[in-house]
This record gives sequence, structure tokens and C-alpha cells, in this order.
Amino acid sequence: MSPFWDRLKPPQRRVPERTLAVLRRGVDRVDPRLVHACRYPDPYVPAVSQALAYVETLVAAIPGLLQINREAFLHQPLVRALFAAPDEIASALCRSPEARDYAEAHGGHCHAMCALLTAEHTVRNDFGPGEVEGFLVRDLPRQIWNFDHYALLCPGESESAVRAALVIRLMDGLFDAVAERMAQRRVANQLAASVKGAITKGAITKGAIKPADTPCAADLCGQIEDFNAVLCAPEAYLSLHTQVVSMDALGTIAGSATASDADRLSLLELRQHGKPPRVVALVQCHGDGQPPSLTRGLQEIRHWMG
Repeated sequence: MSPFWDRLKPPQRRVPERTLAVLRRGVDRVDPRLVHACRYPDPYVPAVSQALAYVETLVAAIPGLLQINREAFLHQPLVRALFAAPDEIASALCRSPEARDYAEAHGGHCHAMCALLTAEHTVRNDFGPGEVEGFLVRDLPRQIWNFDHYALLCPGESESAVRAALVIRLMDGLFDAVAERMAQRRVANQLAASVKGAITKGAITKGAIKPADTPCAADLCGQIEDFNAVLCAPEAYLSLHTQVVSMDALGTIAGSATASDADRLSLLELRQHGKPPRVVALVQCHGDGQPPSLTRGLQEIRHWMG
């Protein structure tokens, strides 16, 4: 009878090993007790698969490598828009901890480094020259973009390595949003239980409720709902947006591009839950294989810039 009943069971869907690896990493960040829950990992696989596909598509939408060096500063409008001077590029790379650690780890064998360059931007109101209906206006109101807080994330030897590391990093951000949602739900549940107990006993006992060592059935259902709420709608927590700006001959970035603007730029903005928006670009810089040193910091990175 056993083979007969086995044939009646619905076929089990094979879960890709990559999805399981991402799920295990997420469970470690959210709540390691989930591996002991009933039916693990089945309830979480669909949400993780959907979020992983979304993040991979988002990372693939980031344009290819942008060379950053002194020559690129002269000929690439995007590089000139992000940095005020070539020396500012070198300083930004030097201040990035992940870039320094990467160079140090390669012990002088790093001939090229790829990474995701990110920068925060601030907008201020200003007056400057502009053209209105064919006439030059001296004091035209405009919004000026300024960039700061540069960082190089997910450094690697190739573009594919950076994209793969970026997928994992963004998935970690979604799992952190799941953990935040779980914490908020548990606080609300504990408060409700505390109030209910106070009504029953006629007094409020502080600290009487403690989290269980293993998730109960009710808590497990809530955790699955938290996973689904975030990972089944990842666009609410993670998204890419294109900002069209204009740049004049002096490199000033205006936040709105009109038909009369000579130079237009499309900046890619990454928006993550709980973090300020950051302009992002996949970049590459080259080295000559000289041994990197943290003590030489700025000089080493400047040598990379050529």
C-alpha cells in the first residue's frame, strides 16, 4: 500500500541550492530558531525565491562598468558630475574601508578593482545663469545637487563578482527588514498579552513575559506572514530610480533638465528601506600590482587613479 499512497502524494518541487543557501543566510540573520520549526524550509521558499529573482533583476539593471581615473574625469560627464576634482576621486576611494581591506587582502597582486560606487546627495536652492525661451537669464532659480559620503561596496576582481556580492548584500537588507517587522510584532504581542494579564489579575507585573526558546505555533504563523509581507513585495523595500539632471560647462548639476539644457545625465538612485537614497554606479579602477598598505592610504589610491 505504501507505493500506492506515495503515488497519490503531490510531487515535491526541487528547490535550487542557491535559494536554500540564501534562505539559510537569511534565517541566521532573522531568527536561527526557525530551522527547528515545523515544515521548515517549505513555508519560506516561495517568498525567498520571489525576492531573489527581483533582486537579481534589479542588480542586472545597473549599467556596466564606468572607468574612474583622471582621463575619465576629463571625458566622462558622469565622473565629472559625481566628483568636483580628480583628487576628490582619490580621497573618496581612500576613505572607503571595504576598498582598503580588499587592497590589503590581495597583498600587491590587485591589478584592477571593480566595485559599486555609492554617494549620498543633497539638494539646495540657488540662482545661476540659464536660458529661457532663447534669452540668457542671469539669475535663474534652480536646484543644485551636491554629492558626499562616498563608499565603494562589494569590491571584486570582475564585474560578475561585484554583481553576485551585491545580490547577497541587498538580500541581507531585505532580511533585516523582516527582522525589524518581527521585532515590532513581538513587542505589540507582548504588550497586548501584558495588558490582558493585568486585566485578569488586576495588576500589571513588569517583566513577566519572556520570549520562548522555540517559536510557538502562533508565533510561527506570524513569522511566515512577516517573511511574505517583505519578500513577496520587495519593491516596497528596495528599488532603483532614474534621476535626469543637467550639467553645465562648469560641472554644476541642476536637479531638473529642460529642453534647452546642453548636457543631460541619467543618475541611478538606489532606495533601501530605512536608509537615505544613494546614487550608484558600477566602477573600475586599475592598479600596477604594487603592494598596498593602509599606512600609505591616499598615495596608493592616487597611484591607482593614474
